[in-house]
Amino acid sequence: MSEKQALIEFHGDQIQTVRTENGIFVAMKPVVENMGLTWQSQLEKLKSQKEKYNYNDIVMVAKDGKSRDMGCIPLRKLTGWLFSINPDKVLPILKLKVEQYQEECFHVLHDYWFNKKPVQKETALIPDFTNPAEAAEAWAKQFREKEKAQLELKEAEPKIAFAEHMEKTPDSISVGAFSKYLRKNGYDIGPKKLFQKFRDLKYFRYNEKRVNEPYQRVMDYGWFEYNQFTKDVELNEGGTKVQHCSKIMVTGKGQVSITKILLRELER
Repeated sequence: MSEKQALIEFHGDQIQTVRTENGIFVAMKPVVENMGLTWQSQLEKLKSQKEKYNYNDIVMVAKDGKSRDMGCIPLRKLTGWLFSINPDKVLPILKLKVEQYQEECFHVLHDYWFNKKPVQKETALIPDFTNPAEAAEAWAKQFREKEKAQLELKEAEPKIAFAEHMEKTPDSISVGAFSKYLRKNGYDIGPKKLFQKFRDLKYFRYNEKRVNEPYQRVMDYGWFEYNQFTKDVELNEGGTKVQHCSKIMVTGKGQVSITKILLRELER
């Protein structure tokens, strides 16, 4: 028997959750449909791997006010299921939505239930459907929220197309050239501010010579590399010498990953 139900707001979607004596569970059909995926195929996967995901039917009050069995998995299992979805195998229009869920959804749900970061005040899950006025307002609200989500997805199309274009560009480019790509596609930032952004995100740090230097972890990600080159330097006493230099470059993989992270900021 459930102790408490709650609807969690997430980027225009509503996720149904319930606290039981066995922990917190998430109703999976709304999550799957919010992502634009087909429920039947995901249901078959959840049932075929029932022990892995601890899939269970739990009686919950649905949006229409009726109690029914809803397929659920524990909140702690949601992360594993989310990352079983390959964004590259869904339609391009849905790719950003899937990645949005993968990056943020489980944090939002965890923070709500464990009081780390209040997401919303807990309210009654279902309106009083015996009251025609309240029922009409509830359906109108759902329609507005769905319309808003569709509009946000439509507005994201150019950003998705840009990310896909970047993914087809494997060559490394300078930070200055990368900033031009970003500015051209809606993220207004110059080279100096982009270096600052990288420091804020803990991708770069100043070394002892006050020169930007990537942290080892982002180098391990394959986001940056050093372009090694030489140049002739004139000496005061005449003549020249060969100086070995290096320049930080953003790899093709880095362009894709960092672009997605920065473009998400525009949607918040």
